Amino acid sequence: MNFMRFLSGLGKNIAGPILFVLIALCPVFSKASYFYTGVYLNPFVASKSYKVNEILNAAKKGLINTVIIDMKDDFGNLRFNSKNPIAQKVNAVKPLFNVREMLDSLHAYNIRVVARLVCFKDGKAAHYSNYGITDKKGGLWYDYGKMAWMDPYNKKVWDYLYSIMNELYEIGFDEIQLDYVRFPTDGALSRCRYPSWNGKKEEAIAGFLKYINTKREFPIQIDVFGYACWYVLKREGQDISKMTPYVDIVSPMLYPSHFAPQFQKYVDDNYRSYYIYFLSIKHGMSMASKSVKFIPYIQAFGWKAPLFGEDYIILQMMGALEAGAEGFFFWNAGGNYTVLFNALSSFSMGSKDSIGVRRKSFLRSQMDHTEYLERQSLYKSFPHNGIHTMLRKIVHSILQMKD
Repeated sequence: MNFMRFLSGLGKNIAGPILFVLIALCPVFSKASYFYTGVYLNPFVASKSYKVNEILNAAKKGLINTVIIDMKDDFGNLRFNSKNPIAQKVNAVKPLFNVREMLDSLHAYNIRVVARLVCFKDGKAAHYSNYGITDKKGGLWYDYGKMAWMDPYNKKVWDYLYSIMNELYEIGFDEIQLDYVRFPTDGALSRCRYPSWNGKKEEAIAGFLKYINTKREFPIQIDVFGYACWYVLKREGQDISKMTPYVDIVSPMLYPSHFAPQFQKYVDDNYRSYYIYFLSIKHGMSMASKSVKFIPYIQAFGWKAPLFGEDYIILQMMGALEAGAEGFFFWNAGGNYTVLFNALSSFSMGSKDSIGVRRKSFLRSQMDHTEYLERQSLYKSFPHNGIHTMLRKIVHSILQMKD
């Protein structure tokens, strides 16, 4: 019996359940010891018991196994009872809930809990000593959002950030995720002055991560701009070839809504989210350290996404999986994951409305899937073992389905 014909017929009815099972089996087939399926919660959402219950219910159903919570937020506030003397001095300690109780609740459901730290964007500690970026006109420099930033060249700033990471790990967080591991990108940048300036921006960011790596006893993740998978971002200081040797996971924020309209513009709109993830991760892997895992952030919000819905989310996941990602983090700033959980539920249950059935028409495009990948010189670079080969065949069969 022709295997591809069998898969094509099978995919019409149960592609969703098959792929869900394959996702669950990814740790067996891939080099990862843990396949991440995580959601982000801001600290205000995490302080709401009804929202935490939603997360626990999703974990109980097997839809997620990781939660990322802000512990150092976009303003520089520490959302736990930190004993850090500098944080206390600048009035940055602003807990919103009992962190230890939260950790106990999540760990009881075998959820891995990740503390997110916004690094250099910090409206609190930037005022301490000489920690802040200064303005050539005098005083601290502020971005368009009236936020001050800490100087990424300053090794005392590095120590401040490390002390917070270590404190969170000792409290009971499983991993640390670093965001805003970069220089500012908006505001009067020409007026920025760095008191501890010492060379190229990308060398400063890599130096920070290297320094943390020499001291840490905990897993480290970093978030990077989506374009960092394609270019060295000199303004931001993000060069993943230099950053990734010192971390365990890199999470590119590949939200399709955040890419310029001309990026992958020649792809059918129904396909664009899929290819942004697939092509970006493949290219990013060619730039990054071979030891780092790619766990991209998936767009779980509708901003600038007219096609947003369950299919939109699953397409991003499919692109990431085929490229070799070892999990997903889902981002919705307000913690509204109704659409996501519905998508993952239908994906797993194989109902009549499951993604495997609806994708049949949704994914069919004027452009042949294989032809497009070959034109990008990427099809032949797919992994040819384990989970990724199975996914490649199944996805290809779905894309080629006929009524």
